[in-house]
Formats: sequence, C-alpha cells, structure tokens
Amino acid sequence: MNETARELYDYARLFWEKRWYIFGVASLVCALGWPVAMLLPNSYEVSSKVYLDTQSMLTPLLKGLAVDSGATLEFVNVARRTLLSRPNLVQVARETDLDLQAETPEEMEVLLQELQKDILVSGSGRDHIYEILYENNDPQLAKRVVESLLNIFMEGALTAGRQDTDDSQRFIEDQISIYQERLEAAELRLQKFKQVHVGKMPDEAGGYFSRLAQIRVETKDAELQLNEAREGRLALKRQLVILNREMMQGGVPAAAEKYSNESLDARIESLETRLDELLLL
Repeated sequence: MNETARELYDYARLFWEKRWYIFGVASLVCALGWPVAMLLPNSYEVSSKVYLDTQSMLTPLLKGLAVDSGATLEFVNVARRTLLSRPNLVQVARETDLDLQAETPEEMEVLLQELQKDILVSGSGRDHIYEILYENNDPQLAKRVVESLLNIFMEGALTAGRQDTDDSQRFIEDQISIYQERLEAAELRLQKFKQVHVGKMPDEAGGYFSRLAQIRVETKDAELQLNEAREGRLALKRQLVILNREMMQGGVPAAAEKYSNESLDARIESLETRLDELLLL
C-alpha cells in the first residue's frame, strides 16, 4: 500500500514539473486542430429500420424437415446484393436527382460506386429487424436516398411474399393430389379385399366374431364326428375279428369286412375334408 502511494506521488510530482511543457503541447494541438475541424463539412446519417418476417409460408407446411440455421443470414446477404444492384442504384440516383451530378457515363459509374459504398444494409435474424443506413453531407439528400431504398426494399419483399403465397398454394394442391391418389388406391384395395373375403365380412346376421364363433362350433362338431367314425371303424373291426373266429366260411366275413371298411373310409375322408375346409376359414 505504501509503495503504491509512493508511485502516485512520483507521478504527480513529475506532472507538476512538466506542467508548462504539457500545456504548451496541448495548446499547439488545439490551435492546429480547431481550424481543421471548422473546415470539415458536416456529415448527416439517416437510417431506417423495418420489420420483415423472413420465415417462409411453407415452413409450417413442411414441419418435420430440417431447417437451415443460416437461412436468415443468407436472406440478409441476398437482400443486400439485390438492394445494391446496379438497376436499383440507378433508380435511387434518378429518384433523388443524384444523376444530375454526373455529366458523363464515367462520372455516373463513379457516383454509383460511391453510393454503393456509402449504403449499409444490416439485419438481425433473431428479431427480423433490418436497417438501411446512408451518410451524406446533405441531410435532405440522405433522407431521400434512404426513403428510396426503403421503397425498393418493401416492393421486393411484397413481390417475394406473393411468390411465396403462390408456392404455398401449389404445394397444398400437390399434397391434395397425392392424398387423393392414396385414397383411391386404398379404396381399390378395400374393394378387392371384400371380393376375396365376401363370405367373411360382417353382415346383418352378425359380425366377424359371430361368424368366427360359428366356424369354431362347426369345426368342433366335425372333429367329434370324425372321432366317432374312427371309433366306429375300430369297433367294427373288432366285431369282424370275432365273427371270423366263430364262422368257418371265409368268403362272407371277408366281403362284409371289405364293405364296412370302404364305407367307413369314405365317411372318414369326407369328414377330414370338411374339417380342413373349416380350419382354412
């Protein structure tokens, strides 16, 4: 702390010792600088801010797609290049009578280059606020230049807005056509499905589940009949074995056995076919 105070004391003493020298230098600078400052022309800066939502009308329609984070910055760059293009600068020069200062094409070219250099277009992508700034010695001229640029800027934005509306309308119409085609294809598939499964569709007598319950009942009955037929064939075979033992004539039992087996086999085959049909439903 004592060392800091000592340094401040040394600086103050040095300033006091050199006070007349410092005063002389400051006076000389003021004497030379004030006349130069008085001779410099006044400069006036005019700016205008405008709010413009650069979000496309297609953005909510294209929800779910990736959005380019640099889209807003790109819009600012495009707006700057468009606004400061040669046709627009020529229009500004004519509307503000700046073109009267140029007597030759070469002078006009120089004037346009200076105009382009002095105009500043900036924007804030977050707030959608864009600023047009121009500086000139004549305040009225600076105001007219900014007004002309603002009109050009707004006309371009309105044109882009109308184009965006047309693009959005075409996009919606295309989407409607696509979904119409999908709907027609779905209806065609439904019609084909009904034709193939006409006996399985719900009707007035019940629904799909009623039909399914009926098929299950029929399947169970067929299984019971098939089991009964198989058991009957086994019982008949046992009876034929007993008859063969009791009767000495071999022709009659053999014929009876053949007839009975053929009859039961036919019945069993019919029941198995019916059961397969029910299981496929």
